[in-house]
Amino acid sequence: MPKCRHPIFGAAISLSLASCSINVPNVELDGTLPILTPRQDLSLARLEKEWIVIGSIRQALPTLQDDGIFLHLAIKSGPKPFAALRPINAQLLATPYLAWNWRIIEGTSSNSPLQIIIGFLDDKTQSKNWSLGSILGPNIPKFSRSLTIEWAPSALQRGLLEAPIRGRKGPPVARYIARGGRENLNQWWREIVDLSTLHAKAWPNLNMQNTRLVFAGIIVNPGNGQIAAHIRGLHLTR
Repeated sequence: MPKCRHPIFGAAISLSLASCSINVPNVELDGTLPILTPRQDLSLARLEKEWIVIGSIRQALPTLQDDGIFLHLAIKSGPKPFAALRPINAQLLATPYLAWNWRIIEGTSSNSPLQIIIGFLDDKTQSKNWSLGSILGPNIPKFSRSLTIEWAPSALQRGLLEAPIRGRKGPPVARYIARGGRENLNQWWREIVDLSTLHAKAWPNLNMQNTRLVFAGIIVNPGNGQIAAHIRGLHLTR
């Protein structure tokens, strides 16, 4: 597994939040829950209204691009890490599939700065709930554990799942490699992962019947300030 460089929840970093409450989307009638959908009215104000921004996103604000077929977001990596989390409300077993399109741009690092993160919440009787509100701000949802989805240096690492390390302080974090390899850079890839399957493998002793998805988003680790990735269509479905 690639080395985890900058766990966004491992340190108290500065927080930028809109003064109003964050809008929390629910599952739509067709069983989908859009998380990140590029749109023409993209702005910092709208981002801060719908997302929880941890760190200074102004250093490398995502930009909207149009390749003539699809709108997508261009993600830049700045000198410091930042994350953008979308609070959501969905049952894991009702909407287990996470889908998105991404294109990782070739750079100087073998690891892409971009990671996708999902937060899970259970009843306190099954596992400890973590609240980072005192560190990162009051709008951070309580959660029990999280999963990061990453791009690895080698295509052979695709499908690897790293379970949480027992005894480590802080919220349990599992890591999954969705794709990797220099030969796959600069190309669009469609991904669909079954979060319930990954959760069962990472935490085999937990009952997922009442597990909820409480946030989803992206982490961007430090980089050279150039465009590191393109992404569009991040959503949950049944």
